[in-house]
Amino acid sequence: MRRKEIKGKLLRLQSLPSVKSKAMIELALKEDSSDPRSGNLVLAAERGRAEMDRRVQIAEARSPDDLLAVRDLCEGFLSWLRERYAREMWLIDAYYAPEKWAATLDSLPEVHAPPRGEILLARLEGRPVGCVMMRPLDDRTCEMKRLFVRSDVRGTGAGRLLCEHLLRLSVERGYDVMRLDTGIYHDEAIGLYEALGFRMRDAYYDVPPRVAELLHFMETDLTPPVHGSEAARQTT
Repeated sequence: MRRKEIKGKLLRLQSLPSVKSKAMIELALKEDSSDPRSGNLVLAAERGRAEMDRRVQIAEARSPDDLLAVRDLCEGFLSWLRERYAREMWLIDAYYAPEKWAATLDSLPEVHAPPRGEILLARLEGRPVGCVMMRPLDDRTCEMKRLFVRSDVRGTGAGRLLCEHLLRLSVERGYDVMRLDTGIYHDEAIGLYEALGFRMRDAYYDVPPRVAELLHFMETDLTPPVHGSEAARQTT
């Protein structure tokens, strides 16, 4: 991919509203604007978020230890699913049967192999705390998979950092669209995806109606917008 095209895509990603800015706006709205302490509270929250961004390190999972940490995080994700979807245990039991789940975990390095795929690992002060993955759907479309952050570090921005890093990688590796599916009770994740520019769409793979009722399908356009003379050149 040409350097100019990659730069345009990255600039578009940088223009998307971030969770950080959204959180700051919500905090400011909650505070009484007549109270002189309001600005100090917002600035303190911004500094705290920036400090957490520096403490959370995102890296591509390559070593056996990295992949073992990712596997452990995926097991944590399954435990979280069982709690959040307790009323839909039939779905969890069907899709995460022990043998099937073990095979899925074994296949992660191959399914998400670079350069068309990737596995990212987040560490907080050296401790693995989150992961996210990407795999190709076709030459121009990729899929985000298995975003998970440990419960004790949620709200720190680790999930947002993982997603932003993955979005940048997807642009650098030539993708135009990123898709994902997520459960309807993944409230925190859905808000994050929307803040990063993902929008709802119809199912992009075959899924039984009963299962589809419990899923949201989303995607975001990774290509830079075309304006003015550039658009005219493309239509001639």
